Order: sequence, then structure tokens, then C-alpha cells
Amino acid sequence: MVDAGEIAQLAIDITQLAIGVRPHVLLATETDWGWTTETGDRLADDRAPDPFLISWLAEQRGALFSADLDAVPPDLRELVTTLFERHDAIALVPIGSVDELIGLVIVPSSARRLRGRPLAFLERTAERLAEALLHARMAKRAATRASLAREVELAATVQGELLPGKGPHVHGDITVIGSWQPATRCAGDFWCVYPLGDGRVLVAIGDVTGHGVASAMVTAAAIGACDVFVRRSGAKLQLTELTAALDIAVRRVGGGELAMTCFAAILDPTAREIRFVSCGHTAPYLCRPTDKLVELHALVGRGNPLGSGVPTVPKVLQRPLQADDLVVWYTDGVIEAQDPAGTAFGDRRFQQLLKRLDRTRLTPAQVHDLVQAGVAAHRAGHPLADDETVVVAQLSPPLPASLEPSREASS
Repeated sequence: MVDAGEIAQLAIDITQLAIGVRPHVLLATETDWGWTTETGDRLADDRAPDPFLISWLAEQRGALFSADLDAVPPDLRELVTTLFERHDAIALVPIGSVDELIGLVIVPSSARRLRGRPLAFLERTAERLAEALLHARMAKRAATRASLAREVELAATVQGELLPGKGPHVHGDITVIGSWQPATRCAGDFWCVYPLGDGRVLVAIGDVTGHGVASAMVTAAAIGACDVFVRRSGAKLQLTELTAALDIAVRRVGGGELAMTCFAAILDPTAREIRFVSCGHTAPYLCRPTDKLVELHALVGRGNPLGSGVPTVPKVLQRPLQADDLVVWYTDGVIEAQDPAGTAFGDRRFQQLLKRLDRTRLTPAQVHDLVQAGVAAHRAGHPLADDETVVVAQLSPPLPASLEPSREASS
């Protein structure tokens, strides 16, 4: 891709061949008020056009001569004179587009005075140079956007590889199924599942503020920290220590600008309980089938979001588990999903959906798919406003005595 400096040097060469005058070109930078030469060298501030001149020069069409400054407003005349002197120039030709000054063609004092056709050629060259420089800027911006799109695609691919698949993930008596749907190519949600030994299973779910590449970087850091902590701790894992490790990871990567809600739980089929901590996350539901209906028990915990700069230790809570109990985790994108009229799915609708579950057919896959279908039906094609993550786990009933392995066979 040809850059602005190469275009400017080509214009200089053409001008020299056509009219025997070799000018210089000053180029305005896009990122600040600075200027460069055609070779890309940064121009010293005392040699650059004064900022007070920029808007006036942008409005000028045609050459401005050092010997004829009557057209210059009196309050700007000294600044224009200084610009001529600093570059030992006899003429300046603004390179502009609409009301933007892109550059200046500087005609040195060693050149003969421009008149007639040579002057007209120089002014037309400045016009064509402005068009070429604008095209170069557009091409550069397009290339930057394409590069960013590739980076976003790569980030999304990496994030997808870090998260577990939908499943089912079967660890002894615990079966887990989960999924996430990003609102953009990269998500701020994550979830994970790990066996801890002795039949126990860790399930964690999190939601970083916002979505996109920045949020995806924080979720990647959280997943990595979770992986490392589980490997180090193994069966001795403590939930409060896990959230402390995640808090450090979120603060380091998020720089204090991003926070993450998190809910981490250990399902223990032997002790028939679930132990959990909540760091500002939406409360999951424990779904328990009874003779007549499905009971809902919200797993409410209190704690500050991670990375928020408020290092508090969340309280570890516990609830008993029974055979066939399900736990349904979700992120706030689920209950905040909007229909085309802007109405949110809401907590009450979500609770009613869970209460209407068929108690005789409660399986993680069916519950997961029912929740997703219910939210999708509510959105009715309306795009996701936030990432949506749903995770369902179930404690399987014990095997009948006739199917349990005998002690002789197992010894």
C-alpha cells in the first residue's frame, strides 16, 4: 500500500519534470496537530504551521505568495510571514479537502517566480495531490479495520477454544451441560467445569462488564487463572481462595476499568450438598422435583464483583442436594433479553418457565434447551443486547442395589 510520503514525493518529481521547480511538501498528521516532511521526518514545532492558521489555510484555493499578503487577515499576517521565512519560500499552495488542511506545497525562494501555465499546473497538482492523499488515508483506515477484524476473529476463536463444549460433561454422579452466545464476536461471559476428585465437581460462571475484545481478554485471564488454581489445589480447593485468585487476574488485566461477577460452586454427591460463593452474580436456581410440581430455591449469596477494587471475602454457603436436583446458572443477558418492543425476559418469566418443567423428564439437556428456546422465542429475532450463558447440572439418583457392583467384584 502506497503511503502519504510516497505520494508526496511522486508529486514533487512530476512537478520538477513539468515546470522545472522542485517544491517540498509538508503533511499534516492524522493523530495530532503535528506535521511531517515528504520523507516522513517529524517537523519541529517552530517550523510547522501555527494552529491558528490551519482553518484559514484550509479555506484557501490557489497559491499564496510571500510578496503579496494583502489577502491574509491582519491578525494572521505575522504568522504567515514567519511560515514563509522558516521555509525560505516564495509561495505556499494549501492541500485541502472541504474544510480540512491535509498539507502544504512549499515553493523555495530559489525558484523563479511562478506565472501563467506553470502556476496553474502547480495548483492543479495540489488538487490532485489532495485527492490522492485522501484515498491513501481511506485505504489505510480500511486496512486497519481489516486487521482489527482479523484480530477480533482470532480472539473469538481462542475464547471459544478456552470454554468447555456444550457437553454433556459427566463426572460420576454429576452431569453438566452449558452454552454461551456472544452478543458480538467476542464475549464477556464464561463458564467452566472441573472434576475435583471424590466425585466432587466445580462449576464456575462469570460475566465481565460489557462485551467485545476488552471483555474477552478479561474472561481469558479469568479462565486461565481458574485452570491454574484448580491444577494447583486439586481436591483441596477452597472457594474463597479461588475467588481471590480470580480477583487478582481481573484487576491486572482489566486495569481497574472492568469488573466481573462470578458464581462458583462445588457439587458434592457424597455429602449431598452444594457449597457456593457469589461475587455480585445473578442467583442460580436449585430445581427440585416433588410429587406435584418443581420447587425453586434461589442460591443467593452476597459479595462484590471481582476486580472492582473492593477486596472482600465472600461467604461460603451451602444447600443440601437430593437425587434428581438440578442447578441452573445463567448470566444477566438471559433475563435482560428483550423482545422487539423492548420488554425484558425478566426474572418472573424465567421462574415461571422453570416451574413449568416436566418433573418426570428433568434432564440437564432438556432443561438447558428449554431455557434457550424460551429466551429465543421472547427475543423473536431481536438481536442479542448482551452475552447469554446458561449452565445446567444434575445430581443423578443412586443406582439400584441390583446394579451396584458387588464388593467381591470390586475387591
